[in-house]
Amino acid sequence: MSFPFTPGFIAEFLILFSLSSINLFFSFFSLMGILLAAFYSIWLYNRVVNGYPSNFFLPVLHDVAPNSSEFTVLFLLTIYMFFLGFCPGVILNLLTYQLSYIVNECAVNLE
Repeated sequence: MSFPFTPGFIAEFLILFSLSSINLFFSFFSLMGILLAAFYSIWLYNRVVNGYPSNFFLPVLHDVAPNSSEFTVLFLLTIYMFFLGFCPGVILNLLTYQLSYIVNECAVNLE
């Protein structure tokens, strides 16, 4: 499941956009699959987070402290994720040459 301005959302949008230009039937079923996966992910998250943890795991579980190295890593990854979501051209421009080569090779092999 992806949210707007994240790389996963841009990937899903690009896939659905290109698929809809080829076949609307398959793009409709792909969209339904994405929506069902999103509903299931939200339901599963709700069941896991709002469930009652057993007493066996309670002493082991700890939150991420704001001054820990885990928080720093998570913060940097979040910044990187949103940067790629706002500026997907950074990755797309790097991949354009390689992807065009692969598409041309596949087109030659199909003929």
